[in-house]
Amino acid sequence: MNGKSALKLIISTVVGLVLGLIIGIIYIILKILFPNNLGIITDIYKYTSIGLICIAIVVVFIIMFIATIQEFIFMKLYNNELTYNGLSEEIYRAASKRKRRYKNNKYSVGYIGSANIIANYFASLEKYDEAIGHIEEFDFNELKKKLKIDSNNPSRTNLVTFFSLADSAISLYAEIDYKEKADEVYSVIQPLYNKYVSKYDFLTNILYEANFKYQLYKENFEEAKSILYILKNSEPFFYYAFKLEYIRATKEYDEEKIENTLKKAYENAETQVYKKFSIQSVDLAKKHLYEAMNKEA
Repeated sequence: MNGKSALKLIISTVVGLVLGLIIGIIYIILKILFPNNLGIITDIYKYTSIGLICIAIVVVFIIMFIATIQEFIFMKLYNNELTYNGLSEEIYRAASKRKRRYKNNKYSVGYIGSANIIANYFASLEKYDEAIGHIEEFDFNELKKKLKIDSNNPSRTNLVTFFSLADSAISLYAEIDYKEKADEVYSVIQPLYNKYVSKYDFLTNILYEANFKYQLYKENFEEAKSILYILKNSEPFFYYAFKLEYIRATKEYDEEKIENTLKKAYENAETQVYKKFSIQSVDLAKKHLYEAMNKEA
């Protein structure tokens, strides 16, 4: 169940209970006040019930309309910021507000997605403790069940939300060298990897990234290289961005190769839909690479 469906269910349930209670109270009061006028009571009760039901429908519609508008505004801001400003403080504030809005349903797409955005924001600032705090709210085995990830017909939104969070978790745990947690998350998504990587185009890059980061962290360099080989022609931006991380992990510090990879990574970042976010990602990979090189010097 995604965030919107959950919200609809909660609103409908609450309104239904309140409406039933009000109608019941009105009927009892009328019977007490007019015990000898059951015909009139029935008519009043009927028309009052119809009126309340109409009001309830209008209220539900207004609430749902407001919720839809809020999501539209958030997604417009999200897309605009990633395109022109990257993972900005404005995105962080908007995601924090959205996360609070869904706090009563922590398995909703709205809550999980917001937590992931916030974690990535902190990771972009290299504030890894704060980032991990938002990831560790979730148990991935439980999340997989709640979002019905391995069902016969999983929701596209649920799939993207779940695997994006897993990708972020593996990347963060690898960055801070938290082996047990990286292994734990990977063990949840690994059985699903082959099933989904070619089945759903919208998951391909997310799954490749999660697998690449994990294989690199485990120093399975041949496996990581095989993913790079797949991406070289299909996704040039990811190929060059990931290659920077490959160079850092393998310590293949060839200045000419690094300069060429950086040049290609920035050129391809300029062509991405989320242009500024892509450039931001290359900037961070470059920073980490040169820090590693300086340590070796």
